[in-house]
Amino acid sequence: MSQSIEVLNLRTQRDFQYVMKMESQMKGLRSKFRQIESNRRTLLTKNFQELKGKMNELQPLIPVLEQYKTDATLISQFKEEIRNLSLVLTAIQEEIGAYDYEELQQRVLACGK
Repeated sequence: MSQSIEVLNLRTQRDFQYVMKMESQMKGLRSKFRQIESNRRTLLTKNFQELKGKMNELQPLIPVLEQYKTDATLISQFKEEIRNLSLVLTAIQEEIGAYDYEELQQRVLACGK
């Protein structure tokens, strides 16, 4: 019986040392997790602030882009008007080209009377 108690005592001491060793490792691990969590929050906050700063830097670009969009629309309208005017001028040129020079001169002179 005393031998069983001795074996039990040795096993208990060994287990106790193991638990003590594991406790310090667990505390170290817990500390690392807290540090990682803290760093993650700090990093998230820092990244958010950087992103917010970039957005603030880009904010003045919005009115410029809106004006550019308006100008691009206006240019498209001008192109369409020029295309239409070009068609009209081509038609006039074809009509004028149908007359010879003397006939055209007579028409111009007749307009003045």
